[in-house]
This record gives sequence, C-alpha cells and structure tokens, in this order.
Amino acid sequence: MAKRKLQPDQRVTVRSDTGEMRGILVRDYPIRAGNAEMYYREGHTYYMQAAFSTFDPANDPRSRGYLESAMVKFTRAIELDSAFAPAYEHIVGLALRLQEPAAARNYAETYLRLRPEASFAASLRASLELLAHPKTPSPATITFLDRAKAKQVW
Repeated sequence: MAKRKLQPDQRVTVRSDTGEMRGILVRDYPIRAGNAEMYYREGHTYYMQAAFSTFDPANDPRSRGYLESAMVKFTRAIELDSAFAPAYEHIVGLALRLQEPAAARNYAETYLRLRPEASFAASLRASLELLAHPKTPSPATITFLDRAKAKQVW
C-alpha cells in the first residue's frame, strides 16, 4: 500500500485490460507473492466477464479474450499449486469452449482425483464419458442427464 501511496479504506478505481471497478475500498492483507488463490480469483473474474459476453469465442474476440485470460490465470494457479482444487472448477469448461477437449479431460480427471465427492462430481464424470463416447453414453450417464437439475449439467 505504501509503495502505491494508498491509505486503508481509501476508495479507488481498479483498471485492467478488461474494464474497471469503481469505488473499491483499499485493505491491507498479507498475500505472499505467487499465491495460487490470487491467480484463481483473477481467473474467476475473467471467467465471469466471459459468462456475460456473447458466449461465442469463435466470432467475438472480446469473449475469446476473456476466456483466454481466465485460462492463463487458472493455469498459473495450477502451476503454483497443482493440488489447489478450486482452480480446476472452471478450467474444464473453459478448455471445452476453447476447443481443447484433451485438456478438458485432463483437468476433469485431476479435479476428480482431488475432490471425488465434490458437489458437481457426477456432472464431471458424465462430461468425461460424453467426451470419450459422445454417441454411445452409458445407461448411468443417460439416467444422470435425465434426472439432473439444470445447475448440475454444464
């Protein structure tokens, strides 16, 4: 804070290449350099920006930019701490949207090893099966998809 001449509770505008956030309160918080969670949080911000764009990375450069920026941040979080499970939560869907099914499969398998009982593990397992066998899913996957609530399915 001192380096940037900021005071506690001062309101600031935070700017990046994706936009700005106004009225943010400055807080002193001990974050060590290279913290995986900070890269995750930044990736999540880009991910949410993409969620509110056109969802068409092939035809919308801004949407693709958000997706790629999120992918970079989540990947960095994983590089810093490969056991940091939250970094895998969105990166599977990002890889699919960026037409990288092999990467999506790898991230999903890693996440399921880290958190096999996660709230959306069944959805992730169904996604993995559909990636492997898109035309012939198992009866269990079909049953899951038939019974799943909308928020359980990507």
